[in-house]
Amino acid sequence: MNDFSLRAARIQLGALLAALALAIVIALGITTGAFVLSFAVQRDLARQALIPEHLTWIFPAIVDSAILGAPSPSPSSSSASST
Repeated sequence: MNDFSLRAARIQLGALLAALALAIVIALGITTGAFVLSFAVQRDLARQALIPEHLTWIFPAIVDSAILGAPSPSPSSSSASST
């Protein structure tokens, strides 16, 4: 490998890592925004349900905890059976 191709490979690796870092930052930003909006909407729903103001934060916390704790379906747990 000559010096030119080694330098080109390093530049490509640097660009790949920069693109990966940018994609991670964008994904974290979208996830954070979605969480904030979801929390605000669920808290507003708790207010409409006449839950006392000092307890309205509990409703979105419970809902989000239930979502996080729910098991995700796996392809091996399908209901199709082979006969």
